[in-house]
Amino acid sequence: MLAERAYAAGIDRDGAAIEAVGSEAHLNCDSRRCWASCEALKAAASRFASGRCLPDVAIAQATRSLKALRSLFLAGLFPGGWIDRVDASGKPLLDHVPASTLYHLFLALAEADRAFGHALPSPLRGRR
Repeated sequence: MLAERAYAAGIDRDGAAIEAVGSEAHLNCDSRRCWASCEALKAAASRFASGRCLPDVAIAQATRSLKALRSLFLAGLFPGGWIDRVDASGKPLLDHVPASTLYHLFLALAEADRAFGHALPSPLRGRR
């Protein structure tokens, strides 16, 4: 199934979505994008809400996505900022904060909240 392939090949060990996955490993683009990780969170929420996968699997996938969003993309260079794109080691690849990223963050968090309710950890918990 496509979702299983996407999670197996397109999500890194930290739960962030890899920017591009080719049919062969050497075709991958190893950077990570915030919007793609938001889409992974929305996919987990959709699979959970529709019953297309086991609830524990969807919750684990969503939790990993939330942790990646918090640690890689919401740890902006200034309070209230975010990072849109990072390399494989988590180093920011852009020197600005694209406004379009907020759209992806808002919708992903809203969808996760709608589907999972309080079953998931807050991506902002513990931040100061």
